[in-house]
Amino acid sequence: MNAPRRTKPNGRRAWIVAALAMLAVAAYFWSAPEDRPPADKITVTLADFAGDAPSIIAYTQGFFREQGLEVAFKRNSTGVESLKNLLEGKADIATASEYPVVRAALDRSRFSPVEGSGFLVIGDMIYSNRSQRVIVRSDRKIRTAADLKGRRVGIPEGSTSIDYYLGNMLRQHGIAEADIKAISMALASLVPALEKGDIDAFIAWEPLVSEAKARLGERALVFPGNPLYSTSWLIVVREELAKRRPELLPKFLQAIKKAERFMQAHPDQATEAVSRHTGIDRQIVENTWKSLDFRLSLSQALIAAMEDEAKWLISTRRTDAQVVPDFLDYVRADPLRSVSPATVTIIK
Repeated sequence: MNAPRRTKPNGRRAWIVAALAMLAVAAYFWSAPEDRPPADKITVTLADFAGDAPSIIAYTQGFFREQGLEVAFKRNSTGVESLKNLLEGKADIATASEYPVVRAALDRSRFSPVEGSGFLVIGDMIYSNRSQRVIVRSDRKIRTAADLKGRRVGIPEGSTSIDYYLGNMLRQHGIAEADIKAISMALASLVPALEKGDIDAFIAWEPLVSEAKARLGERALVFPGNPLYSTSWLIVVREELAKRRPELLPKFLQAIKKAERFMQAHPDQATEAVSRHTGIDRQIVENTWKSLDFRLSLSQALIAAMEDEAKWLISTRRTDAQVVPDFLDYVRADPLRSVSPATVTIIK
């Protein structure tokens, strides 16, 4: 009679280690919340812009929590407001286009009177030359940018990227700024004003343009995007936080990176989550995403774009500054380099 087979010591040891690991994971999820390691609390200010989709997905799918982050959102109409919140110490992280970041680098007091309110860019979530669009009343015989002469054009109030977009578009078509009637308006007023005919056109970002087109139907025409201007949507952190808790930054970026992968793998679930969280119609969310390339990065092209915008602001006397800042001083690339080294192409 054969002797009973014995499990090899090494195999038994490996099985025991694996079982203990599984028990440890189960214990974490089954434990009461008070028994778990405390999450690091972070306040993030977001704008009503499609570029913030990765942040929303990271929140709704629990990716921030997986990284040990307890994120609280503060919603704003524009990235300008979000950046102001950051510089006033009301938020730890803000998302905004590159334009208000350039404005803040040129003239900090314009955004916040708080001394020492430094900031750093740690990532760029999108690339797009179709997120800012011009929508016009086609029933008023407006077909091209040249037809905007003498027309009332609504633009979002505050110093937003639309300022630069408009200036760039007019320059391309040989139109002086004085040739149009630019009307600064609250973001929520743009669509109703165009619908009522109080303005002939407006320039804004998604989802406002799609909402206006849906309301006006054949009475509205959307101009193609500007291939000479691309939008960024930056992740900006308080410099004080970057110095005091640098380990939080890669965690935040890791959650955003995972959200991007989720959006690619599960587009239906992702659009539904964003629609439910923001209250924006799902079809509009889907249409908007078609104009955006979600890819977490930090590129040399971003630095070049910021320099161009600073030069334009100085040349048009929209700032008292006379010197273009070194924008590399406002970028912290190491956190993203540790998460996604291939998408960091900044030369420093």
